[in-house]
Amino acid sequence: MTLDVSSASARAHQAMRGGNVAEAEQLCRAILAQERENVDASLLLGVISARRGDAVAAIAHLRQAVEGDPDSWDALNWLCRLLRQTGAVGEAIDVGRKACDVRPGSAEGWSNLGNAYLSAWAFADALSCFDRAAAAEPGLAPAQHNRGVALQRLGRAGEAEAAYRKAIELDRNAPQSLVSLAGLLLARGDRDEVDRCLDQAATRVGGNPAGLRALALALREQGFFDRAEATLKALLGAPGAGAGDLVQLAQVEQQLGRFDVAVSAFERIVQAAPTLVRPYFDLTQSRRMTPDDSTLLERMLELRRDSALTPIDRILVNYALGKSYDDLGEYERAFSFFHEANTVQLSFLEGRRLDQAGLSAAVDKLIATFTLDYFDALPAGRVESDLPVLIVGMIRSGTTLVEQILSSHPAVGAAGEQHFLYDNASILSPSAQDFLSRGSAVAEAYINLLRSLAPGKSRVTEKLPTNYFVLGFVHALLPNARIIHCRRNPADTCLSIYVTPFGEPLDFGHDPASIAFFYRQYLRLAEHWRAVLPADRFLEVDYEDVVADREAVARKMVAHCGLEWNDACLRHEQRGGAVVTPSTWQVRQPIYKRSVGRWEHYRRFLPEFGSLPG
Repeated sequence: MTLDVSSASARAHQAMRGGNVAEAEQLCRAILAQERENVDASLLLGVISARRGDAVAAIAHLRQAVEGDPDSWDALNWLCRLLRQTGAVGEAIDVGRKACDVRPGSAEGWSNLGNAYLSAWAFADALSCFDRAAAAEPGLAPAQHNRGVALQRLGRAGEAEAAYRKAIELDRNAPQSLVSLAGLLLARGDRDEVDRCLDQAATRVGGNPAGLRALALALREQGFFDRAEATLKALLGAPGAGAGDLVQLAQVEQQLGRFDVAVSAFERIVQAAPTLVRPYFDLTQSRRMTPDDSTLLERMLELRRDSALTPIDRILVNYALGKSYDDLGEYERAFSFFHEANTVQLSFLEGRRLDQAGLSAAVDKLIATFTLDYFDALPAGRVESDLPVLIVGMIRSGTTLVEQILSSHPAVGAAGEQHFLYDNASILSPSAQDFLSRGSAVAEAYINLLRSLAPGKSRVTEKLPTNYFVLGFVHALLPNARIIHCRRNPADTCLSIYVTPFGEPLDFGHDPASIAFFYRQYLRLAEHWRAVLPADRFLEVDYEDVVADREAVARKMVAHCGLEWNDACLRHEQRGGAVVTPSTWQVRQPIYKRSVGRWEHYRRFLPEFGSLPG
């Protein structure tokens, strides 16, 4: 019997509007059985799958809808959102751009694209999108909030504060904006107003489970981990709490260094919700796996075979298995899982792979620009502050460990990873006539940022590893800033990049040849800074030396910073506060030697790393 497609489509939409999702789905499948390329049915099935939480099926249906109608704004907009949520950020940006081309006046479309740019850490592009969203719909509170997020990441604190306050004015029930505003005010040192904002956010949420869940996430993002813990405990006492909320609470305990509590929680969660991938991953990142974990490993292996896993879950379960078998010394098996995790990550990077020629040219330009003659010719009157201590190096070279040791000193504060210098250097031209005047304003703003993050400290560490790209700008504008360059055995460093799960895919980090190429460019630049920066401003520290003799290296770093020695630097694992890094558990442990020479276990699988110069 031939189906009347037009009538069936109308009934499907009516069923959706009436909340009868099962009937709508049945009708859409009947339509597609007759017309495989029916755009409307594919789109509706995509929306149904998305709302059910089946992102893999939703993306497949939405791709089919876009294939049938490349100008379907609804399909493009939903697809952009889901691709971003599942980690395919590069494709999400491409799809989001198409959606905005189709409907350039849509605030929702620009917001979705802006969120994709945020996930890619392209903050200037994100801000441009959120500006377009706010212009299209001036009363849209989320657009103002997102403007604040992008402005804050760009170091434009005053404008970010205004955007958050505008969002709060537009939506009195938006706790995320209050929490983000509190984060800015904390950086400014206004503790009383911080507490008022956080109390107000909690009051507005009340006992609403969805609101508590969103509030807890916002608190974690802004670093209010104690408040996040209390919020999640309140959520777990409310109706509607689930395993995902237990996971989030355990993650907070993990970040606060309470690993016994976190591990116990993760172990209970995997028993209660055995098909949930995230707690298996978090558990493996919170302790070493042993032969007693064979049942846990079997469960992860079974999960890995589930064809319905989202790409992110597939990545997580493979990293978890790789870490587990590495702990057990089964390196060939561990590599097979690490390889699959990276293969899936690579699928997210289509169109965003490492531009080798562009990277090489950028390094050439930095080397040609920031010469000894360039620095000698700079006039006096630059920003003379000795507050900053920049800890730089290849990622996975020990920068977090060095910051933990140094910031254990009572005169040293830790700013963590700030993108301020890296982002602002991109808009400064060192050859421009007004470079020093514009650059000095940036340098002053940076000093104010560090002071606000660590009030009363004589030195403040900042450990964004890739700041080694901007050391020429740093020394030109802040000649008294100390720099500590972290070095580590090249093969061990590159292996650690390959086997470490990062929040977002790295354009070079999931293919051994690209990692090796990137590392060689880093070495070129490091050799240049070694030649042109003053020895009393540029100290190099080897990870292997830290492991072998922490006290000797710690004393050298403290002296480099112009400070008196303090024995607290020998007890970094006892340092309080939260740690947010892929190696949260490792950095909380007493220094150990297991990571030195680790690459030897993987030499036959990753020969690209064996030929790197030291």
